[in-house]
Amino acid sequence: MKAIKFLLFGIIGLVVLAVAGLGAAVMIVDGQFVKTRLERAMKDKNRTLTIEGVPQLKLFPVAGIALGKTSLSEPGSDKLFVSLDSAEVAVRVMPLLSREVAIDTLKLSGLKANVVRRKDGTMNFADLAGEHEQKSGQSKEPPNLRIAEINVEKVQVAYRDEASGQELNLREAELKTGRTHQIRVHLAHLGFPIAGDDKYGDFARNKRLAKQGLKRMFLHACKTVIVHPLSGETIAFEAPLPSELQSFIERLDAGTVTAARV
Repeated sequence: MKAIKFLLFGIIGLVVLAVAGLGAAVMIVDGQFVKTRLERAMKDKNRTLTIEGVPQLKLFPVAGIALGKTSLSEPGSDKLFVSLDSAEVAVRVMPLLSREVAIDTLKLSGLKANVVRRKDGTMNFADLAGEHEQKSGQSKEPPNLRIAEINVEKVQVAYRDEASGQELNLREAELKTGRTHQIRVHLAHLGFPIAGDDKYGDFARNKRLAKQGLKRMFLHACKTVIVHPLSGETIAFEAPLPSELQSFIERLDAGTVTAARV
């Protein structure tokens, strides 16, 4: 599980690098400029960042960057910290104004990472966390994060604890998730559109529902069951119905909202 945890740390680090690149792109839409800035930023941290080719950029309404083969060294060393065959990150611009990171796409292929916990307890990616946070020992509250699609394939992560000698390896891992519309499309096709669905639903009925208090789509994932990959234990995650949906049901039961009226 530690390997998975550090895999997530690595992904977050790559997202931070990509966001830094997008910040530079706001100044000038030029992939070579962004590449130069990113490589210089890592050189200032005594690391070597190598990006093959020129990054592909897009700015609005979705800010995105696509990288080819990329590698980042350990600090002060030629040893490999992380490499990847390709990466693509796309973030919606407008939510950033309200401290929300809405990632439309996060794609990584051929990611290889060597994560080390040194004898003094520090991690070999600690310098990437930011100089201010290292000095203060505190970090700002993270922004709200929404992810529409993750597609990570051919991942290899090696973890080594120099103090205990423990080593863990994660080989050929894949992580795929995302926001899809199959349920909504199928129900609409069968003549039972989801209440409040503004893409595939009954628009006239949705307007009447909104007047009755339903301000969102009535779709909710209440339970997910997985099998733990190590212990084999069945684990269930449950989420109660959101208050705005529960109150709408209560109003239906009380007769405040009726089928004839919606």
